[in-house]
Amino acid sequence: MPYRTDLSAALRELREQVFEAGEFHSPAEWGLPVPETLAEFDALGGDETYGEFLGTCGTHSILDVDAVIVDAAAANRSCAFRPLTPAETLAVFGTERPTRVDYERVGMPDNELERWSGSCVVLHHDGEPAWIAFWGWSGD
Repeated sequence: MPYRTDLSAALRELREQVFEAGEFHSPAEWGLPVPETLAEFDALGGDETYGEFLGTCGTHSILDVDAVIVDAAAANRSCAFRPLTPAETLAVFGTERPTRVDYERVGMPDNELERWSGSCVVLHHDGEPAWIAFWGWSGD
C-alpha cells in the first residue's frame, strides 16, 4: 500500500480496493447475498445470518481485519492491525527503516499473531516512508 501518514485511512483505502476487486472469499460461497459496498459488508458483523460465515470462515483477506491500533488503550481490540514497534522492526528487519526489499526478504514476519489480527510496518525508499505493509491471519 502506498504510504499515508494516517495508517487507518490507508487500511480503509486498501480494504476498499480489495472489496471492489472481489479478491476475497465471498459470502456467496455460503449461499449468502454479497453486500454491494464495503460499508454494507462491515455492517454485517452483528448479523446472525452472516455471523457464522464471518466468525468461522471469514473472507481470507484484509476485509476480516478492520482497524489499526493507534494507542495502547485499544491494544486488546480484536480484528485489528498493530504497527510494529521500533524495537520489533529492528529485531525483524535489522533496521528501524526497512525497505520493500527487506520485507520481501523476510516475508510476513511471524510475530505470534492471533486469528483475525495483523501487523503493519512502514517501508522506506531512499530513507523516506514509501509504503505500508499489512499482514495477518484471517479465515480458518
